Amino acid sequence: FLSCKHCQADMEESKGLKSDVPIYHAASQFPPVYTLPPGIVVVPQGPAPPQPPDYLLLSVFTILCCFWPLGLVGLLKSMETRTHYQSGRFAQAETSSREARFYNRIGIAIGIIAQIVIWVIVIIIVVASVVAQVAAATANQEDDKQYD
Repeated sequence: FLSCKHCQADMEESKGLKSDVPIYHAASQFPPVYTLPPGIVVVPQGPAPPQPPDYLLLSVFTILCCFWPLGLVGLLKSMETRTHYQSGRFAQAETSSREARFYNRIGIAIGIIAQIVIWVIVIIIVVASVVAQVAAATANQEDDKQYD
């Protein structure tokens, strides 16, 4: 007879089982225990945490519409997030996700500021041009009146 490792109940010895293999009841809630060579430690892990957002689409948007150098860095961090998660390095995946979000936000902010500055410069140039044309037209009318 062999006994259950957890409840010590006697069980009939099945053919081919060695006495050093732990035996469990069929309805046991305990996981099987495997004998490993010395020096190897198995740490049981729970389910994998949810994948952190990789901000891939935001990276593509930043590259195309805002400030492409930081969008490119964000894209690389996005791909790094996926790679780390798939290889089981969850903490590094979370870090890469935060970095991707950071670089994309900075890239978008730079893009928005650059657009505002460009539009202000364009408006100033257009207004200055219109003012110059009106002034030139007024000066021409005054010159025409002097000669009349």
